[in-house]
Amino acid sequence: MKLLMKENTSKKQRLIAAVPMLLMMLAIFLFSAKTATESDGSSLPIAKALLDIYQRGFGEMGKDSYDVSLRVANVLTRKVAHVTEYGILSILVSFYIWVRGHRGKQFFFLTILISVGYAITDEIHQLFVAGRSGRITDVLIDSIGCILGALFFLLIYHLIKNRSLKKQLSSQLRK
Repeated sequence: MKLLMKENTSKKQRLIAAVPMLLMMLAIFLFSAKTATESDGSSLPIAKALLDIYQRGFGEMGKDSYDVSLRVANVLTRKVAHVTEYGILSILVSFYIWVRGHRGKQFFFLTILISVGYAITDEIHQLFVAGRSGRITDVLIDSIGCILGALFFLLIYHLIKNRSLKKQLSSQLRK
């Protein structure tokens, strides 16, 4: 899909742009619907694998040190996952907002408002899931992902735009 779309996009184009965003929102909702035990079961194997890689490079650690390190690695794994999933959501929201024709400060504000707003509703949702809790710190961590995702979208947009302008200028100079 062309990133530099006209502001008068069709309903079909807007719908196509909305689908990936809505699917990501659904994925986040389904992750949050997992109980604490189920959620921990998803991140713990990744934390163990990372800790095993660390031990291969820096040597074995005692059981107590390993257990503490595993808990820390699991928390870090979960927080990085939050930043990543909300970064992806923000990129998809950015694309949808862009296709809708919003630009400038309005574009960035709407992207962050929708993405962070969803992070807030996600934490509220977790209040109703067994063993889970809604935390303001998680909203702040998710917000970092939202901001990074929106900035990444803008960076890619400007790189594409500059490349396009260079090609146009180059072709005009050859005439």
